[in-house]
Amino acid sequence: MWILDHQGMYVYKNNKQGFTLIEVAVAIAIVGIGLLTVMSSFPLNLRATTSQSSGIQASYLAQYKIEEILGTVYDDLGTGTLEVKHDLGGSYAGFQRETKVSLVDSNLVATSTDVGLKLATVTVWWPRSYATQSVILKSIVSRR
Repeated sequence: MWILDHQGMYVYKNNKQGFTLIEVAVAIAIVGIGLLTVMSSFPLNLRATTSQSSGIQASYLAQYKIEEILGTVYDDLGTGTLEVKHDLGGSYAGFQRETKVSLVDSNLVATSTDVGLKLATVTVWWPRSYATQSVILKSIVSRR
């Protein structure tokens, strides 16, 4: 575009503003690498969230059983394996639970003599992609 400058002479001035093809290609490459980095973290975060959710469910299932045991009268609570390891099924399919109760002394050491203390142990297992995870809750039950 030819314009008249302050001295009265015509001067060619290029007013085209924009990006060259190379600048656009570099910008797209940088944005693409950034997006790939961000997007690659999503599966890892999803796996971690799923694992935490399963752990919370397992803790709930163990706590539910412990509360059930604590609601039982001491003399009505047997010893040994009260619930053999089994799949809980239904909406908790894949989760397995086992419940054991043993007599313990005042030092919480297993004993065959009933001194008024029982140790309830509830273990819940759940599958993970590379191994089986478990949570163990224990509680003391005493005569009232």
